[in-house]
Amino acid sequence: MKISRIQGLSSEDKKALRVFSRVLRKALGNRVRQVVLYGSKARGASHPDSDIDVLVVVDRESSRVHDAVADAAYEATVNSTSFVSPQTVSENYWRKSLHRRTFFSRNVEREGVEISQ
Repeated sequence: MKISRIQGLSSEDKKALRVFSRVLRKALGNRVRQVVLYGSKARGASHPDSDIDVLVVVDRESSRVHDAVADAAYEATVNSTSFVSPQTVSENYWRKSLHRRTFFSRNVEREGVEISQ
């Protein structure tokens, strides 16, 4: 879903998500398989101090990937009142989590909103 269409996000949250997504995709390109907003912001139950929980599914994890995700979160947050809090997992790990129906994967499945620019 386009970030601009996600309900319940402030304009500052949307701006932070756009920056995060843009910087992330520029750094990692097609290694990024999914970016999913989840948590209180996705449910529309956030408070002013709530962070923006984002799941980043990549082809495979590496220190380069984790650095790129951290850099994207920093860029999105540095000049913002919003705070992007990413969780990075490999595509294989995410598939296994969905298959095992872990608490985390069930929550993301239930409330998550896949985001695009």
